[in-house]
Amino acid sequence: MKIEHWHCRANYSAEQLDYSNLLGACLGNEGSPGKDQHCDSRKGDRDLSRNPANPLHRVEDVIQFEGSGRVASTDPVFEAELNDVLNLNVAFLTAQRRAILEAFN
Repeated sequence: MKIEHWHCRANYSAEQLDYSNLLGACLGNEGSPGKDQHCDSRKGDRDLSRNPANPLHRVEDVIQFEGSGRVASTDPVFEAELNDVLNLNVAFLTAQRRAILEAFN
């Protein structure tokens, strides 16, 4: 686990120690090629439109977990960020989610 900055330190230095800007994140396959990285490791200095720790952003209203293991969003901007910025639908993550779901069926 590591600390993720919703607003990156490079572009928002005044927020780097702001508790509301900090999130817990997995290692995201750190050190692997970019195509295999996810979460904070993949995000780098890019911005996200929604902060999952901010109740006003209502992430739970626009995100869904599909039976295939895929994470999706009804918000097209956030959907693109889930795939392109966070890479949450990389094959090994969707396979792990699908396996967990199938274990309960």
